[in-house]
Amino acid sequence: MFGIIYDLETSDLLPTGQILNYTFLAINEHFKVLEELIGTVRLSCTQLPTPSAILANKINILTHQAEAEESEAEAAFKIHSFIKKYCDLSSAQVCLAGYNSSKFDLGFLRTTFIRNGLNPYFGGKLTYSDLIFLTKKLFLTAKDFPSFRIKKKKPLDRRVSFSLENVAQRLGILTGAQTHHSKEDAYLTLELAKFFWDKYDLHLFKFNAFEPYPLLQKYLEEGKDELFLLYRLEPDYKGKVKYKKIPYVFLGLNNKNSSVWVNLNTFEEIDKIGKVSRLKEAVEFFNHNTSCFFAKEFTEEEKKEWVALAARAKEVLQGKVNARASRKNFDIELDIYRLELSTLDLLHQAIWKKNTGALEVLKKRFQAKRRTQNAKDAWVLWQRFQLNNYEWNGKQDAYFKAVFNEYVKYRWLGGMEIPFYTDCCVEEYKKYLHPPYHYLLRQAKKLKKRCKSEREKALLESLIKYYEISPVGKAVKEILVSGEKAAVSGK
Repeated sequence: MFGIIYDLETSDLLPTGQILNYTFLAINEHFKVLEELIGTVRLSCTQLPTPSAILANKINILTHQAEAEESEAEAAFKIHSFIKKYCDLSSAQVCLAGYNSSKFDLGFLRTTFIRNGLNPYFGGKLTYSDLIFLTKKLFLTAKDFPSFRIKKKKPLDRRVSFSLENVAQRLGILTGAQTHHSKEDAYLTLELAKFFWDKYDLHLFKFNAFEPYPLLQKYLEEGKDELFLLYRLEPDYKGKVKYKKIPYVFLGLNNKNSSVWVNLNTFEEIDKIGKVSRLKEAVEFFNHNTSCFFAKEFTEEEKKEWVALAARAKEVLQGKVNARASRKNFDIELDIYRLELSTLDLLHQAIWKKNTGALEVLKKRFQAKRRTQNAKDAWVLWQRFQLNNYEWNGKQDAYFKAVFNEYVKYRWLGGMEIPFYTDCCVEEYKKYLHPPYHYLLRQAKKLKKRCKSEREKALLESLIKYYEISPVGKAVKEILVSGEKAAVSGK
C-alpha cells in the first residue's frame, strides 16, 4: 500500500490564492520514502500574497519570483501526475495526508486542480488522513501524552495548541523552530506519523477520524425510528479540562459520504433566546472521509436528559438544510465544487488536449440565451487560465489587457464577495469582500512599522515593493488614473 505525505505554502488563506512551494512524499506502509516531488511556483499575473501569509511562510517574494521554476499550471500538472502514478501502481487505495490538511491544504489543492482543468478525485483511489486528527485522538486517550499547553509568561494561561511546531517540540521530534517551508514541514509530518506508529501502534493509513461511521451504519440498517444521539469529544483549547463532551443528534445523510448532525448545545443556546431564523447555525456537515468526529455513546440516563431537545431540533430542522445551497454571488474559485464533473472534463480537454471541439461546446453553452451557472463558471475558469498563461507581446495583447483590467477591478478593487475572511476588516467594508489592493498595501506598511524582527521587516519591504511593481499594482494605478481623467472630462 502507498501513501503520500504533503505540505503546501500558499499566498493566501483564500483558495483564490496560489501555491508558492510544495512537497509530496510517496511512502510505503513502513513510512519509507520512495520518491519526492518538490517545487516552487511563480505567482501568476493576477495574484498578490497577503502580509499574513508572507509572515507565516517566511518567503521573500521578490527573491521567490526571481528563482521560482514553475507556473501554477505546470505545478498542478506535475502534482496531479505524481498522485496519479501511485494511484495507478496501487491495487488498494492511496492515503493522502498532511498536518491540518483537511482544514486547509486539501481544499486549496483541489481548487488548484479544478481551475487548471484537472480532476481532483482520481477515480476514488484516494483516501484522506490528517496527522492533527491522530494527535487529538492520542491527546484524548493516551495517558502519557503531553498536554500541549502553550508556554506563556502568565502562569494561569493554560491554552492548548495543536500546531505542528508545538506538537513536534513537545514530543521531542523538533528541537528548534519550525521553518514553514513545505519540504521541512512534510518531512516533520512524516516523522510524526512514524512516532505515532512506533510508540502507540496508531497507523496513519488505517486511521479514520469519523468514528460514528460503524454505529451510523448499524442504525441505518436497523431502520429504527428512535433518535440517534452521540457525544462528540473535543479537546478543551482553554485548558480548563482535557476535553468537552458535545451532544449531537443525527439529522440525516447528505449523500453516501457525508451526514448532517445538530449540535444540541448550540441549538439550545439559540432556542432559548427565541431566534428561530438562526437555528440552522446548529447544523453541521461531516464528511465520512475527511471530517473529525471522536464519538462517545450516551448512557440511558443521558438520553433521557437530552431526548426532548433532540426531538425538537429534528422536528424544526429536518429537511430544511441543504449543504449545497445556492451561493451564486460567490466566485467559482470560492465554491469550486459546484462545477459539474462532466464540465470539468470538457475544461480538461480544452486546456490539456487542445481539443477545439470541447472548447466550442464550452463557448456555445456560455453564449446561450438561457445560460446556466455551470456554463458561466466553466467559461470564467477557461478565461482565467488563458490570462494567467498568456505570453505577452503578442497579437492579442489588447484583448488580454482589457480582460486583465476587468479582473483587477473585480478582485483587487472591491468587487469580489467572499463567504469568510478572518483577516478582512468587516466593519470597514460593511460586508465580506476580498481585501482590496490598497487594504493589503496599508496592512503591510502598518505591520512593517510594528515589526521588531529585522527579518520580518525585510520580508514586508520585499512584499511592499512587489505590490508596487506587480502587474496587479500597475493595473490598479492605471485604472485609478483613467477613472480620475474620466471624472475630470465629465465622461
